[in-house]
Amino acid sequence: MAGFSESVRKELLKTLPEKPCCLQSELNALTQGYGVILLKGGGRFQVRYRLPDGDTARMVFLLLKRRLDMTPTISFHVEPHFRKRRLIDLTISEYDAKRLLLMLHMFDPKSGSVMLHHIPRGTRTRRCCRRAFIRGAYIAKGHARDPETAYLIEFAMDSEERAETLKQLLRQSGIEPRTRQRGMEEIVYVERGDEVRDLLALMSAHQALFQLEDARIRRAAGGIANRQTNCDTANTARMLTAAARQYDRILAYQAHHSLDELPPRLKEAAQLRLDHPEASLQELGALCDPPVGKAAISLRFKELRGILDAAGIH
Repeated sequence: MAGFSESVRKELLKTLPEKPCCLQSELNALTQGYGVILLKGGGRFQVRYRLPDGDTARMVFLLLKRRLDMTPTISFHVEPHFRKRRLIDLTISEYDAKRLLLMLHMFDPKSGSVMLHHIPRGTRTRRCCRRAFIRGAYIAKGHARDPETAYLIEFAMDSEERAETLKQLLRQSGIEPRTRQRGMEEIVYVERGDEVRDLLALMSAHQALFQLEDARIRRAAGGIANRQTNCDTANTARMLTAAARQYDRILAYQAHHSLDELPPRLKEAAQLRLDHPEASLQELGALCDPPVGKAAISLRFKELRGILDAAGIH
């Protein structure tokens, strides 16, 4: 049975970003994590992704195909030092390698230098692209502790430049990471329960978020009768499931429409749900300007649900 960290990773590997800019940001993070440069002489080079499993290879393959219409060469590599583990290699041709790295702002055509730690400016300025990059960084370099034992998500970065980039993106997303040195790696991590929750929500790892909240409830309610604990857990799970459903539908609507098309009070409700994926209706109502009660915010989401149904967002 896969541990919590691997279940988070597998959940992230199930979905691809919809926007071209987000496809690019996630591909950038995966290129930093898995990409290597194969020098061919005379200023020529190829790019190779050495990937640990078929799910990861599938994601990188689809990102390359959808964003750049590239079809990499697939081969297999047996790692002799790790129990002969079989890895999957995706190799990009010389022409496509330059095109890929130019798009990712990792190649300077004037000097011919390659810088695998650079990211496009848009990744820093757009919330959706920051989210996509952080998702890709977790897939390649992330690890999460089982919330039954501790709250921790960390990223093992292999350079200070990459660690600093990730720290900046996390801070811009409202999460304050810490760092420590471990061997040759720079570890970027969060370890408070609320920070771990916010990071899982940011990456849209909703199933893992439910597991985390379930574990938090059980740990907090250790001295309460089992019957009450089970009731609270079920209620919280139902609330989080409904919140995740609202979040996913609004995000799908936003991919094809502007939230500005909505009436102001519905736009406010939709934006608050995007900004606070895990919040209850009562908490969202309190964040409105001016604040409204649970019944009022519930009515707004009911009206919003009708608009999403009419737009074919299910």
